[in-house]
Amino acid sequence: MDIIIADADGYELGYLTDIQQFDLDTTNSYDFEIQMDLTAFAASGYTYGYRVYCPETEFGGTISDIEIVSSESMAYIRGDTWRGMLRKKIICPPDGEDYMIETGEAHAIMRDLVGTAFGDLIAVDSSTSAYTVNKYQFNRYCTMEEGFAAMLESVGAKLVITYDQDAGQAILSAAAIETHGEEYTDDQIHLTVRDYRRGINHLICLGQGDLAERERIDLYVDADGNISTAQYYTGLDERVEVYDYSSAESTEELQTGGEKKLQELMDYTTASLDVENVTDLLVGDYVSATETITAMTISEEVTGLTLKITNGDPTITYKLGDDNA
Repeated sequence: MDIIIADADGYELGYLTDIQQFDLDTTNSYDFEIQMDLTAFAASGYTYGYRVYCPETEFGGTISDIEIVSSESMAYIRGDTWRGMLRKKIICPPDGEDYMIETGEAHAIMRDLVGTAFGDLIAVDSSTSAYTVNKYQFNRYCTMEEGFAAMLESVGAKLVITYDQDAGQAILSAAAIETHGEEYTDDQIHLTVRDYRRGINHLICLGQGDLAERERIDLYVDADGNISTAQYYTGLDERVEVYDYSSAESTEELQTGGEKKLQELMDYTTASLDVENVTDLLVGDYVSATETITAMTISEEVTGLTLKITNGDPTITYKLGDDNA
C-alpha cells in the first residue's frame, strides 16, 4: 500500500519513502506517526500542513506535530487523520435552542454543518445521497464525526471518508452499512465463545439489624436470567451466596443493591470475534459469524481501523465493538 505526500496546497510530491515506520490509527488516537531517519527528514523538506494519504481510502491526514530526537537520530512526524480532524469540530445547538435538530437529505445537512470549517481540505460529496432524516436531534456539543456517524446510523447508513486524488480533498459521504463474514475463511475470522453455567442463582441479601432481627431478602435467577423473589433452581442446581449490605438505608436500596450484585454473579454467555488478513471493511460496517458447535451468532460493528507499514510491509487491523482491538 503506497502512501502519497503532498504539500499544503495538495500538490503531490510523490510517494512517502525513506521511512522506517508509518502508523495510522482511526480507533483511539485518530492520528498518524511517521518515523524517519533524521538525515532523510532534513533532506525531505516535509513540514507543517503537508498531507499524507492513500487515495480512495480514509488513510490520511495533515502534518501538525514534528519531534526531533537527536539522541536517536530520528524524526517523528505526526498529525490528525481526517476522522481525527472531524473530532475536533463541535456541533453546537443554535443560540437559544436546546438541541441542533435537522430534517432533510443527509449530504445537504452535512455540507451545511461543515461549511468552511476545513477550508477546501475536507468537503462533503456533492451528490444527493439515498438517505433522508426527519427531525434528527444531535447530541448536545457532539463532535462532527460522532454526530454525522450517529445521524447516518439512524437511517441505516455509515460515514465514509475517502481522499479524492483528483479533487485534492478528503470527501465525506453516506453509504449503506454492510455486513461481512460469510465470505471469509476460517483463517480470516476467529471466534471466542464462553457459556458460564456455574454462577450464583440464589443470593441472600442481608441489610440492617442484628441476628434474628436482621433484614433479609432472597433473590433468585430463573432459566431466562430474570431476577425475582420466586425460587426457580433447587437441589443440585441451586448455588447460593450471601451479600452483606448492612449500610443499606431501606428495603428498596437493599433489593436494588442485591439485584446489581446478583447480575455480576449469575451465569453468563460471552462471545467475541476478530478478523485478520482482511482489507475490505469500513468503519460502520458489521462482521457477523456463527460458531458451529454452540450455534451462537456473533455480530460486531467495525469501530476503528489501524494501518501500520514497517519496511514497506502494510498491515491493517480492525477494532470490532467497544472492547476488541
